[in-house]
Amino acid sequence: MTTGRIIAILFLLFLITIMFLRIRFDVRYKRKGEDDLFELQMTMLRGLVKFKTKIPMVEIESRLIKPMVKVKAEAEAGIPHPVTGKGAIIKIPLLRIFKDFPHYLKKGLQYFNRYKTVIKKVMRSIRFHYFSWTTQIGLGDPADTGIATGVVWALKGLFFPIINSSLGSMKTPPKLLVQPCFDSRCLWLDFRCIFDIRIGHIIIAGLNIARIRFIS
Repeated sequence: MTTGRIIAILFLLFLITIMFLRIRFDVRYKRKGEDDLFELQMTMLRGLVKFKTKIPMVEIESRLIKPMVKVKAEAEAGIPHPVTGKGAIIKIPLLRIFKDFPHYLKKGLQYFNRYKTVIKKVMRSIRFHYFSWTTQIGLGDPADTGIATGVVWALKGLFFPIINSSLGSMKTPPKLLVQPCFDSRCLWLDFRCIFDIRIGHIIIAGLNIARIRFIS
């Protein structure tokens, strides 16, 4: 057997192995008052390969001409040892977003309708390990707080069955909770979702999207 064939076989085995590897995503968003925290962690090979990013602060700065959103982000990678990156400031013009939102919504619906078969297959291949969504709300008045609590429960009750019917397997029951704050004004949100998906499904989805876009 020639060296070229050996290399080709090894490359094929490596590609097959990659196709069956799973990437685990750990997504968390917390909001308490005016403080926000968004965390995303991706791991492979039981944590040997890791990438983690945090967005600890979101500031909405009111300006007369162009209000901007400043997001301070910190990222660290663990391949093979953690490397902490410097905080980056991302500025997003709010007025332009609000003005162009109907256009982007229309475009988004068009893309979804075009690639919905691929999107549904990818969502079905996702395997969920944990799903938690806790909300604490208070409007300062017990009656208003009770109404708001009921509305949030109704929204969660409508939202989750729709999402659940489109997703893959879920190992543990979801934790959905709404807690009223009758004696004060408060808004506290804690959302966490842990799931994994095979790299092969992502690659196949990308190829199908390319086929639909450039061939169909």
